[in-house]
Amino acid sequence: MAVEKMELMNVVSHQDHQDEILRKIAQMENVHLIDAVAEINESNFTLNMLEEHLDEIVNMCLITAYRHDQDFKRIQDELEYLMGLMDLDMVVDPAHFQDNYLFHQVEGQIQEIFEHFKELRAGQEEAEEELGRLRRFSVVEALGRLDIDLKQVYDMEHFTVKLGTLTKESRNKLSMNYENVSAAVMHVGGSGDEQLYLVVSPTSLDTETDRILRSVYFQEIEVLQEYLGPVSEMVDKLKARMAHLEASIEEREEKIRHSKAEYADQIACCYSRTRMEQTVSKLKTKTACSSSFFYLSGWVSETEKEAIQQTLEDIGYNIIIGFKSLEELDGQHTPPTKLRNNWLLRPFELLVNMYGTPSYTELDPTTFLGLTYMFLFGAMFGDLGQGLLFILAGTWITRRNPANQYGAILSRLGISSMVFGLLYDSFFGYEHVISGLVERVTGSHALAEALFLRPIENINTILISSLVLGIGLLAISYGYSVVNKLRNKDYKEGLFGRTGLTGFILFAALLTMAMGFVSPLPQMVMPLLIGIVLIAIALIVVREPLTNLILGNRPLYHESPNEYYVESGFEILETFLSMLSNTMSFIRVGAFALNHVGLFIAFHTMANIIGNFMGDVSMFIVGNLLVIFLEGLIVFIQGLRLVYYELFSKYYTGDGVAFQPATVHTNQ
Repeated sequence: MAVEKMELMNVVSHQDHQDEILRKIAQMENVHLIDAVAEINESNFTLNMLEEHLDEIVNMCLITAYRHDQDFKRIQDELEYLMGLMDLDMVVDPAHFQDNYLFHQVEGQIQEIFEHFKELRAGQEEAEEELGRLRRFSVVEALGRLDIDLKQVYDMEHFTVKLGTLTKESRNKLSMNYENVSAAVMHVGGSGDEQLYLVVSPTSLDTETDRILRSVYFQEIEVLQEYLGPVSEMVDKLKARMAHLEASIEEREEKIRHSKAEYADQIACCYSRTRMEQTVSKLKTKTACSSSFFYLSGWVSETEKEAIQQTLEDIGYNIIIGFKSLEELDGQHTPPTKLRNNWLLRPFELLVNMYGTPSYTELDPTTFLGLTYMFLFGAMFGDLGQGLLFILAGTWITRRNPANQYGAILSRLGISSMVFGLLYDSFFGYEHVISGLVERVTGSHALAEALFLRPIENINTILISSLVLGIGLLAISYGYSVVNKLRNKDYKEGLFGRTGLTGFILFAALLTMAMGFVSPLPQMVMPLLIGIVLIAIALIVVREPLTNLILGNRPLYHESPNEYYVESGFEILETFLSMLSNTMSFIRVGAFALNHVGLFIAFHTMANIIGNFMGDVSMFIVGNLLVIFLEGLIVFIQGLRLVYYELFSKYYTGDGVAFQPATVHTNQ
């Protein structure tokens, strides 16, 4: 539950090992690569001065950036085609990286399989296309009763013949204007709405005939010249050819099915290795190279550096690896932030990063945020049954997509809701259900009543508890702020700032004075508190010149004194307003707890008005759905608001750099 300590790793090796080293780094997923050329130019890339390192050190003055010139578009298109054809999921399997391989062999394998399927599919598509034309033309079977030779009909010199279909609506339209049609239109058969027609017109009137047929949406059937002849012979030839094509298509489909089974594992392996090669190609852009060697730099966790070093050294001899701590870098770098949290709080890193990545020198706020947010959500939305539904929904989301942290967050919020639901004696909006069960088990009504705190029966207690909770959380926020600022050596804000130690003392003094209006304080306490408040205000106002004076920095002011004190005066006013608003904001916790009960009272009232069993059931379902989806969303947002604006604003900057390890899984 902290920010991991990082060290800068420098690696030098012969170019023969470059691809394998980068593959290992992508597999380990624990190295944050940075620009090696910049590191060398800034003299941060250092090697031990050993005799066996002489060539690598000499070559460092001849380094250049890696030139990325490999195009994966063709191979990616072929892979996507093949995986779509085989219904394979585009998933990277680490098992495919266990054996050594050369990527040009992978390319050749993909190309060979692609050409194989392309040939099979091409022949099949041609056969399917021809079969479609034959089936369309086979309607000539309806002409069998005419016993004519269609070849002679279509070969007429002065007449044009067309075969096609018309819908019922088009036939009616044509019949109403038949006297204007310059052709003989003969109905020859068909089924359903579309009927088959033979149209014969003088060749000299082709243009006019085509215009009329288009106006009635005449669907002309393509004439296959090679099959023309007596209708009975045409039908036999068409059926024989269609049977042959169907058999051919079935044979090719069988070959495709067999090929899918034969090549599926190979394509899945090729996909993983192609993704890895894309990753390696991308990572190479952050490396430097000379005529014989390559150089890379990256941040690694202090706890993992030995394992990383051992893994890379096992690749081969003459691989040089060095580490430098942040202290050795003389403050020239800002390490990326890698958070380390347990399973319960790890999903809340998502909410922390939504606000901003913690800086390397900040305390990790995940623990505070996670525990606070769960507590606030449960306090505002306490219900045993609805909390259980949140857990089930979160579990379902997580199982469908383990990478979706919102499911894990929802499950944890559901646990908190269930805990407070037990405290509030609320089960799907019904009170006295849980307490009734306790009373039946224990036989004691007094014990059952003493165990629960029903919001609607304890309004003052709920609202006062909300304020006390807010004061406690704000006090912890001040503590985080002081520690963060002092760790960053920001003594001005850490000691004398409005969110630093002086600001906390001012907040505590004002709070104690406010309590004095409720419960009288000893006679000498109030003057003492007033003195503390005045001293704290003075320290906040003069914090910049005071800090510079103590540290011996000059000038005391970085702007004119008049401008500084005017600005400080307005800042004091803002400080008082923010302390008041931040504290009072937590009343919403109790308000939403009361609102949750109030909504169900309204639905119970409507059910009583309906006055029957179906009314009770319908109001139970509608009420719970509205509360879960509508109020649940509002409470989710309000909890975030309290965490972000009332607490984070006190101590959290979120201006860090996220730790982004090299990995094959996120490369696109």
